Amino acid sequence: MTEDRDSRRSADRRRDRAPLLPVPPSDPIPPVDARGFGASIALALTAARRSRRPVSLVLVDVEADAPVAQIVAALRTTIRESDGVWRPGPERLAVLLADAGGPESEPAFARLTAALGEIDTQVQIGRAAAAPGIDAQSLLAIAEGDIRPLEFQG
Repeated sequence: MTEDRDSRRSADRRRDRAPLLPVPPSDPIPPVDARGFGASIALALTAARRSRRPVSLVLVDVEADAPVAQIVAALRTTIRESDGVWRPGPERLAVLLADAGGPESEPAFARLTAALGEIDTQVQIGRAAAAPGIDAQSLLAIAEGDIRPLEFQG
C-alpha cells in the first residue's frame, strides 16, 4: 500500500515539474536545423543541471530514401509530451528524453527501438545519458559514438 502511494506521489511530482526542453518542433517532418537543435540541447542540460533532473539523447540515423515522416510519427507517438524530436541533419533525427537518464531511460529506449522496428527501413541508433556537468558537444559525441544498426531478434 505504501509503495503504491509513494509511486503515485513520485509520478505526480514529475508531472508538476516545469518542462526541461524548449518547445520542440511539432512539424510532421521537422526542418533541418542543427543550430536550433544545439541550442535546445544546451538549454535542456542547463535546466536539468539546475533542477537536478536527468536527460538523455537518442540519435537516429536514417537512410537517404527512408520514410522520414513515418519515422518521425513513430517517434512522436512513442515519446512523452515533455520530450522532443529534432532534425539536426538531413539523415539524422534526435530525441531528447526529459527526466530519463541511466536506468530510467531503458523503458523509453526500448519503446523507441520497438516503434522503429515496425517501420520497413534500416536505421542506426545511438544514445547517451547526461552526466553531471556534461556539455552539449560531449553529450552529442557520446551518442554519436554509440550509434549502431538497429537489430531485432525475430
